[in-house]
Amino acid sequence: MVNARSLAPLSLVALFLAALLACDSKKPATPGPAKGSNPPPPARKDFTLALVGRGVDDEVSTIVVRGFLRAADEFASANDLTVTTHVHTPSRRGTRAQIDAVRAASDRIPDAVVAFPDEDGLITVDDRGRPSPDGVFLALVSQLDAARSAGADVLLVGTDFIGSDRIGYVGWSEAAAGRAAGETLASAMGGAGKAVILAGTGKRAEHVERAEAAAAALAAAGVTAVVVNHEEQALDAALAGHADLQGVLIATGASLASIPAGVKVVTIDASTPALQALSRGEIHAVIAGDYDAWGRAAAIAILERVHAGKFPAETHAEALVLTRGNAADFLAKWTSWLAAPGG
Repeated sequence: MVNARSLAPLSLVALFLAALLACDSKKPATPGPAKGSNPPPPARKDFTLALVGRGVDDEVSTIVVRGFLRAADEFASANDLTVTTHVHTPSRRGTRAQIDAVRAASDRIPDAVVAFPDEDGLITVDDRGRPSPDGVFLALVSQLDAARSAGADVLLVGTDFIGSDRIGYVGWSEAAAGRAAGETLASAMGGAGKAVILAGTGKRAEHVERAEAAAAALAAAGVTAVVVNHEEQALDAALAGHADLQGVLIATGASLASIPAGVKVVTIDASTPALQALSRGEIHAVIAGDYDAWGRAAAIAILERVHAGKFPAETHAEALVLTRGNAADFLAKWTSWLAAPGG
């Protein structure tokens, strides 16, 4: 004999299941595509990029451009895309020439503009001694922002304009490069003595940032640091009043010809003359970047943006400290980068 109380829970479960099935049967059917409706458009496969270098006479810019072009081709092949990159690089460095190059790049109505901005004459000093951007620099920023307003994504490489409407940056921090140079020179000098920092005319933000960071690093290590502004042609005169120096830090990529013999020298930015001097033991160190990697990272970042809608992360690359003992591998890469076709 079945106990009537044992049926009550079963009855409740049955009622619950019946109600659940009834509700489910009332759900509207998922609508299918309307008769005669168009399928969603296929994902885009063709993209046009504009790449603006600093100048065909600039080795670092050349390496960045060539690294970009190789990586763009590889990305296009791997993702079954057609990517056309128009390179607009002035015949010689200069902000005014680069403004024209950005304008020419924008006229093609590209999906993106990738630029390695120049900073020639970037800073002026007002009547109160305060640094401020000059009109040429503002015109370059304005031209880049105009490209952005016209619908092109703008990515900067090597030199960052934080106030611009760019979507991302790939390259090193100028302050980090200056700090690495200052620490390297201080170590070579044994944390004592006097060092001169050659900061150029004081009109380029990259040189100013490097010099300030280098001076702080030298001072922290116990080295007396003197920042000297100079024109390239007047380098001898700039150094004439510092006969007691034991170290020179070049924040500008200036010529090594005027540097006194017997002092420790560290220079920022690789160049063929600097790397050759390093290999001969004439200077202590070169602070360099993996410029090919900058170009490759920029290509991948901008293509992921235009192809997949992904915003690029800020990429701050490492500053490499090259000495005579560890520079052979970099020198081999440098030679191959400059010998590569393209750009």
